[in-house]
Amino acid sequence: MPSPPVQKRSRLARFVCLALLTVPVLASDSDVAAKATNASSRWPRWLKAGGEYRSRFQPSRGLDFQPGANENCWMTRLRLDLGIEARSWLRFQVQAQDAHAPGWRGDIDAAADALDFRQAFVEVGRAEGYGWRFRLGRQELSFGDERLVGADSYWDPIGRAFDAARLTWSRPGMRVEGFTALAVNSRYRRPNRASTDRRLFGATVTFQPDPGGVAVAPFLLWKSDSHLADGGHLDVYTYGLRSVGPLAGGADYNVEMAAQRGSRQSRPIAAWAGHWEIGYSLPRGAGDDRVTFEYNFGSGDSDPADSRYGAFDDLYPGTYPYFGVADPFRWINIRTLVGTVGCGLSARWRLKLGYRALWLATVRDGLYVDPETWLAHNPSASSSHIGNQLFAQALFQVSPRSQLWLGVARLIPGAYLVEASFNGALTTPYVTWSYRF
Repeated sequence: MPSPPVQKRSRLARFVCLALLTVPVLASDSDVAAKATNASSRWPRWLKAGGEYRSRFQPSRGLDFQPGANENCWMTRLRLDLGIEARSWLRFQVQAQDAHAPGWRGDIDAAADALDFRQAFVEVGRAEGYGWRFRLGRQELSFGDERLVGADSYWDPIGRAFDAARLTWSRPGMRVEGFTALAVNSRYRRPNRASTDRRLFGATVTFQPDPGGVAVAPFLLWKSDSHLADGGHLDVYTYGLRSVGPLAGGADYNVEMAAQRGSRQSRPIAAWAGHWEIGYSLPRGAGDDRVTFEYNFGSGDSDPADSRYGAFDDLYPGTYPYFGVADPFRWINIRTLVGTVGCGLSARWRLKLGYRALWLATVRDGLYVDPETWLAHNPSASSSHIGNQLFAQALFQVSPRSQLWLGVARLIPGAYLVEASFNGALTTPYVTWSYRF
């Protein structure tokens, strides 16, 4: 339930005071510092401050694909970014967050994070250009399109963070990065803490000899979880390759493929996933018209009775794509075909329309909402068709600092969901307004 107005003002006051008191101690990185600006000319050049307020109203209909299961939810999020550059090679950053979700009927820890620190780290090395950089503390980890490791600051009301040590070295045409991290568990009215049971290690090398040209990035990720929901232990090694770049005639591509080995309890893992995308952009005066087509595949456990575990684990991805919770499924035991069209209607308006069709990779396995949870499990289903989704999103640039998103997505259940008694269409309209200061 929302707090009384006086209590809200008191909490906000404590939040602002806490953030301001932290200024002398902490500050900046390429992601957060890019958002921070000197809000006043009276502040010294080494001190940077900024923030963002975001509000989203989401009247979802048909939750869990059940007719009449509705929810009107209002989500608010305030972030303050504060930092100092003590030396040309030494920087500190803190990001405080106060997020609430009145009307939320699910797990409140997944949607709200009251008065907490989302990021707090020290960074040593060159702020710009080539060379070494080391970052230690609570921070975002975001790689590629965030299908395997991401922060998802756009849609997720909280955004994922890690307690991590991260080392980067770069030179023209090449970037090497390695990290070790603990996943942070968000808790609404208690301090967020990293879980020592959930560890992530990774290394990636990006080759891009020609700026704006083809980029190739092999990667290796190791996820260890010693406390699965079923009491088991997981060690999964994910290795693969991501490549993006231009094609002839104004087209471009985006490919990511990954294989997994390791063990889940006593079963060896043999899984894989892939993303293949072709896009075409046609610049024009009012913006960019763009058409994309993509296919995604994540393997499932086709024979739960054998000695191998075949379901792909998508690790710690950005929680949702850009079109709402009408696509709540993961890159696990799934096949999707997607087509989108984006166009700039004017200098301030942009529209995006899309369609996606979803199937299970194998009906022997379930339909996952996370690596340990099924929405449905029906091995005897006559069809693998999950459903079809239509979505639309409009972006209005209110000002250089403010944006307004209007969107709606509707997923109509296919035969697989209907046979599992999930026969209601899920509709998620939303309105989001953000202001950066």
